[in-house]
Amino acid sequence: GDVYKRQVSTQSTGINVLLSVSNLSLDQIDVLSQRVLASYEFKDIVAITSLADIPDALVIYHGVDERMHLFFVNNREDLTRTLIASAQARIGVTIPLGRLGNQTQPLNLNEFKTYRLGTRTANEEHLLSISEFRVYKQAKRHLEPVSRILCITETYLVERDPATYTIVTARPFSDIYSVVRFPDDIDAQLFAIEYLSGPTRKYTSPERDVLLASLLDSALASGNLNCHVSAAETMRGLRMDPLNSLPDQEVEHMYLKAIAGQSESGLTVKRDLEYLAIRFNINIPFSGLRFAKGLERVVVAAITYILTNGENLVQLSTQTAVAVLQSLRRLFATRAGFEAFSIPAISDKLLTICWKLMAKHDFSVNYAIYDLFSVLLQHDSNDLATEQTNKNILLNNLDPWRRIVGELKDYLIKGTGGLVVLAIVDLLKYLLCDPYSALI
Repeated sequence: GDVYKRQVSTQSTGINVLLSVSNLSLDQIDVLSQRVLASYEFKDIVAITSLADIPDALVIYHGVDERMHLFFVNNREDLTRTLIASAQARIGVTIPLGRLGNQTQPLNLNEFKTYRLGTRTANEEHLLSISEFRVYKQAKRHLEPVSRILCITETYLVERDPATYTIVTARPFSDIYSVVRFPDDIDAQLFAIEYLSGPTRKYTSPERDVLLASLLDSALASGNLNCHVSAAETMRGLRMDPLNSLPDQEVEHMYLKAIAGQSESGLTVKRDLEYLAIRFNINIPFSGLRFAKGLERVVVAAITYILTNGENLVQLSTQTAVAVLQSLRRLFATRAGFEAFSIPAISDKLLTICWKLMAKHDFSVNYAIYDLFSVLLQHDSNDLATEQTNKNILLNNLDPWRRIVGELKDYLIKGTGGLVVLAIVDLLKYLLCDPYSALI
């Protein structure tokens, strides 16, 4: 039925909407256009409660940071029962009823205002900006892109209304799955942020690469080692597990053996490199395989297959080239892959492919190459001998490195290319600085 929603803020404004319980979510629907403005998936609803001092108030705790959403509902009890029953029947999730952290004490309006963006955001230190960027947000609830300020703090990505500087959303870096930098021929200002839970958010900004470099650096510094930059949105329907759940050993081994040609699953029916690379990337963490021990030969076989069939990458699309390079990155991040780079047949093929790709001067592809090279120069095992060997192989031909340093110089002079600048600086750091390995 018709309900009245109010986001409590300094203006205390609100809009009339419809709430609809669907098969997988509670949907907020525009009264006039019938467009879905927002969806609160059952799996992400942490709890439901009411406000002690306001009749008909319904509060939904949502997402990893337990953000609160306030609605005024005439038939609150009926809606609550329907929502809880549907979540249990459809996906087997039991949504708790009552205030989080203190079931005996009801939530009041002042507490809602304090904690509405999540329990951690009550501490203002989490919301102090390190850098800020003007962007335009593309969202279902707005017919046209809306102006926003994206603020990067030590632990959060904060979105603010530029007219009032009030916080619209605040998401921890730990909740970011990937950042999508769309190729320039699609839109030179467009990017997207994919979260472990909740919808993807799209923005445009003339400072896109500086923004993304700052965001990626902050996310990695906060401990999110799986945050990465991709050239295409994630096809979530191809993933075996939810984004917020790491794959188990069986899933990892299935996709590893498939790309190595040793799987009995249907994945081997179509031995297309792009097909396998996309599925491998979607199901394997960006930081690498977690269960590769005992499968060293399979890892080497997978790398060999990609390199043997990747010689025509220079002729393929940006998205395909980046997907294949990021598959290699995941494989070389393992101990077996790290050591395998010293095999001449592997290192020669990899470097030949990379040098050819770099000649295209494709921003996204070059970034993926530099990120891959960085993985070849460091490993958790602290194997300095292998690291030194890999460094010598990479630096065997200095001509490409002169071009890389020249590229860095050009970007610095122009004040552009923030992502590639970040990748090259990291790469040079691993090549030249202790404690990664001694200078040649």
